[in-house]
Amino acid sequence: MADLTAVELDDRFETELLISDPLYFICRRQHPLAGRGVVNPADLRDYPLAGNRVPERFARYLGINPAKEAAAHGYGLFRVKIDVATFAATKRIVLASDSLTLAPLIQVEAELEAGSMAVIRTGQPLPRMNSGLIYLGGRTLTPAALAFVQEARRLKADMEQRAAVLAARFGG
Repeated sequence: MADLTAVELDDRFETELLISDPLYFICRRQHPLAGRGVVNPADLRDYPLAGNRVPERFARYLGINPAKEAAAHGYGLFRVKIDVATFAATKRIVLASDSLTLAPLIQVEAELEAGSMAVIRTGQPLPRMNSGLIYLGGRTLTPAALAFVQEARRLKADMEQRAAVLAARFGG
């Protein structure tokens, strides 16, 4: 399972979209932007973004030219300011600083419920996470892989229901 952006047009792979959730800007409850109402996406650039590698479409949402940014800093793809290997570590950093992260609400459900994290509202359509199954085309999946696919599809329905409830409560 992964973001489908990089491979969805590659004929070598087969893909199945499972998750197309909006990614919300998340911060700690005491963050300067928390509770401010609608925030201009340009204001988000004043705070470091923490997380893993993200597709370039997120940079464009923030009004950043990924190619220009990469050339200025000597690297390839758009990178977050605080590059973290796991989302658990990202949450710890966000809770202890003025950094922001992008996440589907279901990933920060416990923190939202506890009131330790908040959603920053931009008043604009949010970038979406397009994740799903990726496997080599023209190949038969093993019985274990088929069982995994069936379980992923079953979990998808539950996650969609939970995500809808969270969006109604916290998404604005």
